[in-house]
Amino acid sequence: MSRSFRGMSKRQWSSIFVLVAGIVFSGGTSWAVEGLDPLWAGRLERILNAERSTAGSPSFERRAVLDDLAGEMAASLAAKPPKKRLALSRSLESWLERNEIPFRRAYHFAYLSKGANDPLQDLVDRWQDQRRRWRKVMDRKMHAAGFGAARTEDGWLILVAIVLRDPPAARSAEIAKTTQQELWTLERLVHERVNRIRLEYGFSHLAWDDELSHTARNHSTDMAVRGYFGHEDPEGRGLGVRLAGLEVEEAAENIAASENVEQPMENAIRAWLGSPDHRANLLGEDFTRTGVGVAVDRRGKYYFTQVFARFAADD
Repeated sequence: MSRSFRGMSKRQWSSIFVLVAGIVFSGGTSWAVEGLDPLWAGRLERILNAERSTAGSPSFERRAVLDDLAGEMAASLAAKPPKKRLALSRSLESWLERNEIPFRRAYHFAYLSKGANDPLQDLVDRWQDQRRRWRKVMDRKMHAAGFGAARTEDGWLILVAIVLRDPPAARSAEIAKTTQQELWTLERLVHERVNRIRLEYGFSHLAWDDELSHTARNHSTDMAVRGYFGHEDPEGRGLGVRLAGLEVEEAAENIAASENVEQPMENAIRAWLGSPDHRANLLGEDFTRTGVGVAVDRRGKYYFTQVFARFAADD
């Protein structure tokens, strides 16, 4: 995605590799829910595993940590006003990472019910009627599941299911070995690669700026830690806020996220060059300085931010 002070267009980058999907009706805790059988989660587990067996998929491993998380998610949705019960305050990815739950791929499904004689069977019936969701529940590559429930003050029942695929052990070890020094090296490589491209197209090189790099690094880190992707953080603060206090006359920003690729830097730069907005920033003739920030989350997903700027002192 690219953003500039000149014309901050919100254009989605189609080359983002994001493996987490959330499908929300609503969402909360798996025990002690008024009007719900205390053993409901075990029954739902048996229903789904019977269906998976019929489909030729292995049974889910039900995990207490996922039950707890699904319950927490359901409770947060139950506390929302009625018109906002379909929206989580943050992505499933950030919920999992905040609770230090490793995963390769994950989905959450939530269901809002009132007055159903058998809400669990009604939930399964609804999933089966929606093929795309049902395929994800039946996916043989998904290893584990957890279930949570909550009830709203106005009597609605919210059920949440989380299913996930565990990360390969080798990949987890590789992620753990990523050091800050390696990320700093990668930032410099992005700077050098972008400057070579600019020279190839007849534009001057951009000087490395520590303050811009600090700004870019903080944004990449924030995206990795909180599990979002965008020029604005969840509080709506954008590039202008991040550059406050710097005497910048003109600025723009490119961001990218990539996962499960052998060369994440080249993947990001290739995508930038393939997008008119990103390319315009990368080759901008009015810019004189740049800063790059790279971060990686627990699953090995890389977040790239490059800020381009011209300072008042550069005139």
